[in-house]
Formats: sequence, C-alpha cells, structure tokens
Amino acid sequence: MRIHRSRQHAPKRREVGDDGAVDPVRALDTCHGAARRDALFARGVTARALRNAVTSGKVILPVRGTYALPAAPADVVAAAALRGQVTCLSACERWGIPCLAHPKVPHIAVPADRHILDPRLDALRLPGVHRLTHCDLSTPIASAFDAIDAAAFCTSPLGQLVLIEGALDRNLMVLADLNRLTVGDARRLRWLRSNARLGAQSVSETVARMALVAGGMKPTIQVQRMRVGRVDMTVGTRHVVEIDGFAFHSSREAFREDRRRDREIAADGDWSLRFTYADVTEDPRKFVSEVARITGFRIHTRFDARMRWMLARPADHLNRERVLTIRRPGT
Repeated sequence: MRIHRSRQHAPKRREVGDDGAVDPVRALDTCHGAARRDALFARGVTARALRNAVTSGKVILPVRGTYALPAAPADVVAAAALRGQVTCLSACERWGIPCLAHPKVPHIAVPADRHILDPRLDALRLPGVHRLTHCDLSTPIASAFDAIDAAAFCTSPLGQLVLIEGALDRNLMVLADLNRLTVGDARRLRWLRSNARLGAQSVSETVARMALVAGGMKPTIQVQRMRVGRVDMTVGTRHVVEIDGFAFHSSREAFREDRRRDREIAADGDWSLRFTYADVTEDPRKFVSEVARITGFRIHTRFDARMRWMLARPADHLNRERVLTIRRPGT
C-alpha cells in the first residue's frame, strides 16, 4: 500500500552546502547574527561546517561556545553568549526608537536565578546585566514595550518619556499601554502617565516641552498657523518656539522655507524663537532661561529641583549582584 505524504507535513527545506550540512552563515543570519553552538546544531549545522566557516573567516568565535557573523552587533552577540535577551536602551535602538542618551554598553536581560560568571562578562566587556525576576526569553530582542518599561532601571524620567513618545509616534505603543508600566517608583509612573503626549515628533521637542513645563510655562505643541503651517510649539499667545535639527533643516530648500515661515509669523505681529537640537538637549536649563528672558515669563521657583529629578538616572543600574524586579499583571 502506497502512502502519500501531504505537502503540509513535508519537512522544511534547508539551505545546505556541498557536504549536505546546513550553511552556518545562513543559520546565523536567521538568528540576528549570533547564536550558541547547541542552537546551531539544533538547526542542522554540523561541527565540521562550523570549523570550516571559522577557518575561512566567514564566522567568528567571540567567546567560547558562541558563534557570530563578523558584522554581528555587540548586543546580539552578548545576548547569545549569555543565553539572554537584548533589552532596555539597546532594544529600543533595535526598534528604531530615538534615545536621549545612547547606550554605551549592551543592555542584556537574564533570569534572576541564573549565575553569570564574571570572566564571561569581562570577555564581553559588560559591566553587568539586568537580572530580572520576569524575563521572557522566547525572542532574542525584547518587545518595544518591555524595553521601554525596563529602561526605568537605566535612564532618567525625562529619558524614558522620550522613549515613550518616540514609540507612540511610531505606533509601537498606545497611550493605554502607559497603565501597564510597572518599573520605577510611584512618582515616576505618575509623572510619565500625566505627561506623555501624542504628536511629539523628535527628542528635542519632548525635552523642550518638559523643560518649559518645569519652568512654569505651558507650551502648546504642534500648533497649526495660517500661512505658516505647523510649528513646534507656542509659549503664550505671541511667541513661537522652533527647534531645528540639522538633519531636517540643513538643505537649501529647508533654509529658505524656515525664513519664509519666520516672515509670516512676524507679519502676524508675533515672534519666532529658533533653537538648535544641541541648545535644547545639552543645556535645557539655559534654553528655558533664554525663553523666559525673551518672553518675560518668570521661571518657577522649583525649576532647578524639578530639572534635577527629571534628569537623574538610577545609581548602580547595571550592578552584577543586583536583582531587578519586574511585576507583570497576573504574575
């Protein structure tokens, strides 16, 4: 009796080399560029194929037991070597979410009950890892929401708000997701939920808005004006604040359009105040002082204290011994 194998249950076709082994380069490419040896074996790669790939320079061995493509990102290599997950600021970069401060080292999450040997961390040039009580390792890179939630361990409240509004702008989060945030103290969570806004289109706009709010002003963002178009924000009724990033304002056409907009604002009897990205993000206190000096607004007496809190990062956020607790609903 002949048995016909259905197409649905046919084995998946694998990319194989001349010797019948799965190509290690292709296997690593499906793993974001790095994987442990046992994971490659499970995909059908043989030890011989791995040795040949390393000898030819197509594959490297960054740490014992871990293989990677030469161009594999450091955070992906570290996650594979530690059997962990790219998280926090590193994962936010992977999702294309703008950061106020870019991570200087890979941010990797591992389960809290797993012991990581210091020599392995040293080999990967990591000062430490996120040892989390809740760590879903089903994917090598954390979801955008989980990465932003975990960022409370490593970034300031203002830096986390930048991530949230960047994710909202890219449809990686919705405002309702703010109620799911669990990391951080009550003040931080309350502040994030109260101040996150749709419509912020850049890091500098978020920083400028919150710095002005800390100074006691009430800016309105993304205001549509006749003959001008949409402006970044207004302070009071007569002052328009525009923040120019080099990437979007360096062309000849953008330069001419900015001057045309300024003339139209002046024609209405109002003022256009232009600042650069660096003016806002590198020294937000000076930015607020300049706006107050020109507009005549008095800066709030608690401005400095508010700015200190918004810009403060958690201390010792990547300590090798510290266990960080993330609580999820129902866990």
